[in-house]
Amino acid sequence: MAPRRRRPLPQLTPEYFADVDTFARNFFRDLGGRLPASTALVFDDVHDAGAAQPLHRVLRICLEELGGLTPVIFISRSDPPDALARLRMNGRLAYLDWQALKLREEESRALVRLMTSDTELRSVAHSARLHRECDGWVAGLILLLENAGRGGKRGKASAGSAQPLFDYFAAEIFAHRPEAVREFLLLTAMFPAFTPVMAERLTGQSRVRGLLEEMVSQHHFTERHSEPQPTYQYHPLFRDFLREQALQTWGEAGRATHLRAAAAILEDGGQLEHAQALYLEATDIEAATRIILMRAPALAAAGRTGVLDNVIAQLSDAARVREPWLQYWQGVCHLATDLLAARTCFESAFRSFRGGGDAQGSYLAWAGIVDSFVFLWGDFTPMRQWIDEFDALRRDFPKFPSRAVEERAVYAIFTAHVFAAPEWDSIGKWVARAERLARQGEDPSLRIMTVASLALYYPWVGQLQRFETLMQAAAVLARSETASPFARLNVLSMQSRSSLLYGEANVARAVAEEAAAFAESSGVRVLDRAICAGLVYACAHSNDIDGARAALEKYRGLIAPGMRLEEALWSYLASFVALLSGNLHDAEARGRHAVQLARECKVPFAIAVCSLSLVRVLIQSERYDDARALLDETLPLARAIRSHLFECECALSYALLARREGDTDACLKHLRRALALAQRHGFKAFVAVDPRLLSELCSIALENKLSVSTVHEMIRAGRLAPPSDQGALEAWPWPVRIRTLGSFDLRVRDEPVRFGPKTQKKPLELLRALIAFGGREVLEEQLTEQLWPESDGDAAHRVFDTTLHRLRKLLGSDQAVVVEGGRITLNPQLVWVDAWAFEREVERAEPADPSSLERTISLYPGAFLSRESAAWMSPMRERLRSMFLRAVERLGRIHEANGRTHDALECYRRGTEADPLAEALYCLLMLCYEQLNRHGEGLATYERLRAALSSQLGVKPSRQSRELQERLRSAAGVASA
Repeated sequence: MAPRRRRPLPQLTPEYFADVDTFARNFFRDLGGRLPASTALVFDDVHDAGAAQPLHRVLRICLEELGGLTPVIFISRSDPPDALARLRMNGRLAYLDWQALKLREEESRALVRLMTSDTELRSVAHSARLHRECDGWVAGLILLLENAGRGGKRGKASAGSAQPLFDYFAAEIFAHRPEAVREFLLLTAMFPAFTPVMAERLTGQSRVRGLLEEMVSQHHFTERHSEPQPTYQYHPLFRDFLREQALQTWGEAGRATHLRAAAAILEDGGQLEHAQALYLEATDIEAATRIILMRAPALAAAGRTGVLDNVIAQLSDAARVREPWLQYWQGVCHLATDLLAARTCFESAFRSFRGGGDAQGSYLAWAGIVDSFVFLWGDFTPMRQWIDEFDALRRDFPKFPSRAVEERAVYAIFTAHVFAAPEWDSIGKWVARAERLARQGEDPSLRIMTVASLALYYPWVGQLQRFETLMQAAAVLARSETASPFARLNVLSMQSRSSLLYGEANVARAVAEEAAAFAESSGVRVLDRAICAGLVYACAHSNDIDGARAALEKYRGLIAPGMRLEEALWSYLASFVALLSGNLHDAEARGRHAVQLARECKVPFAIAVCSLSLVRVLIQSERYDDARALLDETLPLARAIRSHLFECECALSYALLARREGDTDACLKHLRRALALAQRHGFKAFVAVDPRLLSELCSIALENKLSVSTVHEMIRAGRLAPPSDQGALEAWPWPVRIRTLGSFDLRVRDEPVRFGPKTQKKPLELLRALIAFGGREVLEEQLTEQLWPESDGDAAHRVFDTTLHRLRKLLGSDQAVVVEGGRITLNPQLVWVDAWAFEREVERAEPADPSSLERTISLYPGAFLSRESAAWMSPMRERLRSMFLRAVERLGRIHEANGRTHDALECYRRGTEADPLAEALYCLLMLCYEQLNRHGEGLATYERLRAALSSQLGVKPSRQSRELQERLRSAAGVASA
């Protein structure tokens, strides 16, 4: 069934319990691929399952997956269940009832002729009577013929039922046997199946195989199975008959004695399940308990916790109380169905183990208690008490009973600390041991669970390098041949979270969607909530608010009553999405609820996460006092748990708060602290920080030249767009940077685009024209008329589309140039143009502020596309030139008014260097020289003006300039005399 080259068939372990149907589909598909073409799959005694609806659904799925490929046969004494009705209606399931299976009269006559040479029996009349008496039952007809051959009497069966005839023949077979044989039959009927050796041991008789073979050959309700050794089994109805006879013969006490003897033989033979059933039937509780505890680990590992729970439930309350291991295994069974009940069982077992000095039981029961908290994600308030209990356990049992127990305990104590006591003084000594377990543990499932706990802890405290190294090891483990779907799903969930930490929202979303699809296809649904949370984050950071809301809604439907910590996380995410949507009222209400729940659950990391999120909402809502008070509570918590990440987020929030309150010095102080932490610990993205707020802080940092390289990494990782009022910020790491003032320069991701002989001219020309026409919502017709005047209509549109495609390729992004409704825009979130930065600075400049005007002038190194001569460039060129000249003149006159003639002179001189044809500036410059009695330099300035106008425009200086020249010449002559 499972060749070496294949994995074994999957077992129905607890992670599949939430979606048994999907597990069943995958199971039967896998099974169908392994079965030889000639195989038929037979389910016998289906009636023994009773009215269990889940099993009926599994049978239906079996038919749906295997029907048509592998014959599937169900044998049952009851009618097909309702779950199979649809398959019967569409012809995929054929139903053969008792009437269909009965022999017809002519078939009975043929069977009689085949089995006997007795003339009387072969007669038509006699055959007809035999047929009526057995009512078409094949086995009954054979027994009637054998009985008649021995001269026996014939019984009569009721119409439509073989049961009375069966009872008659069973009695006949039993009654006509010698007493020793009857004793043999009664004793061996205790076994569900048995070998001759087992029969000899139980009955004390020898040479039993001959008797059994006789029973088989005479069709006396006995079957023989040959593999791996001859095994015999009575027909279920015959066995029931014999067991009833045994009760009548021996009485209850005698029957119990023989049941215990048979159970002991089964136990010795390793047939623990059957031995356990017989011990229970014999009310030998001590022996039954022993077998249950022997079977429990294997049953639990195979996911058969329902079977184990049902068996334990057959014991009395007193028996369960006496044996703490029964309570422990009941707790294990309830972990998948009722976590509070599981905790009660584990706690009771723990008290008994501790009282009895059982180290192994104490550690395992304690770990089960931790599981009940972690799986529920509810109130962790009592967890600290259990951490104290663990410390007491370590004092009482400093040496772990085994490596397996040690690994189980290390996982549990570390995870307990992560949720309830992550302060370094408490958790510090367990971190390294948990990581060692994650890398070298014996149990692959426990290793994955430990990785999952570390994957929560490391990012929270800001140890991203350790987290990344751990993720790589986990990915290798998940790819191994023995890895379970649960392991693979855990790794996918962690990879999604890892991508978010590095700002890769699109990757995070793709991985989360892959995880969701794999969960659905595999039937492993235990991580659905974590996957939904990851999708909320990823969609939110991908600007897909509708997608985030849809994931939130699905997430909410997965939260069961009592999952209060899960409710806190949901409320926190709902607050974050509301903040991104601009709904500050809902964001604050959800955020406050999240903080309240996190505090009630007593989970420090959750308190910090929810509090920091609420702080940012309060700042946006201008509730500055509330925000500061909450920050003052959160920072000490972040430091206590040594969370560099949360401390960094606190510093960012303090900086944002100071910015909104107008305290620039405090803002920069906190921003320096935050960036220092980010640089030291590699923080590049913050999964629950509004990108707009982070962008605002990054802008401030760049303006003040704080940790520029770190800020650039954060911007690139988070794909942050500059604040809407900061489009002029040249220090922002723009994907595309274009200079048009003075000379033309194009850089993509800070790499210059070289314009060689083979450079595509038309895409660059389109780019220049787009900027010249303003760069925003420029009509396609306007561009095509100027660039391709010889083309019109469809031809112009086709050449435009081709050139646009080439331009986008040149800029490295389709999003760099946006086309909507026939209007073309250079994306201001991806593309920086120096002309736009200059215009924005002119708009922002304070007319009476020299430093503001100085900054404006510095952004204009020369005329717009000065080397281009196309007429369509002139309007933009002249507009920018006019702005520049006004700014220079305004600044120069401010300097003059304040008596700073030298500063004014320098201002005018820089202006003439940027615009050699700005005659007005030359005049102002000459006036400054005149005031400073530097007449010679004034005359030299006039000569530069005259030469520039003559060479470039073919004109002479204006009358005002010539008069000023004469005045300087005259003054220079007087001075020289």
